[in-house]
Amino acid sequence: MMRFASSLTGFLFILVLVIGCSEDEPQARRSVGRAPTKRAAVTTGKKAPIPSIFGEIKDTYTYNPVGKRNPFQKYTGESVQEVALPRSPLEMFNLNQLNVTAIVSGISSPRALVLAPNNETFIVRKNMRIGKNRGRVARITRRALYVEEEYRDPTGKLVVRESVLAIRDEKKKDQQKELEIKFQEEG
Repeated sequence: MMRFASSLTGFLFILVLVIGCSEDEPQARRSVGRAPTKRAAVTTGKKAPIPSIFGEIKDTYTYNPVGKRNPFQKYTGESVQEVALPRSPLEMFNLNQLNVTAIVSGISSPRALVLAPNNETFIVRKNMRIGKNRGRVARITRRALYVEEEYRDPTGKLVVRESVLAIRDEKKKDQQKELEIKFQEEG
């Protein structure tokens, strides 16, 4: 008896499910000889908009990519920098590798004598290229050589940095060597 009741309940459940999930009759078959019901009027009408408690939301921002870099591209400093081949032997060395040994000033176009790491000396004038970073000799004074280097910062803007190559006296070099020797002997 229990088994019969459970199978009858299962059958009724499936029957209700099939009837409830069945599709309605097509509109053409309904309209023949019958008046439209309330249910048909509701399904054929447009949905009424549901009012929002926040009011109407509008998107007013639009992205303008003009003048901006692509944020999805990987940034590497090498791709932004321009690669320049050295035209003179002085453009093969960094500025910190070069030493100013003498300066001729007091004339219309002052000159400086620069010693490279390979023990070659070069005569430098104003506006000559020097160093790996496209440096240019800006001015030559009695005691120093001023070099302007151009490079690009991480945002891609061109920045000019001024470096000073000062002349080193032989007396100061000798004194510095003596101090180093004394320090090594004490230590």
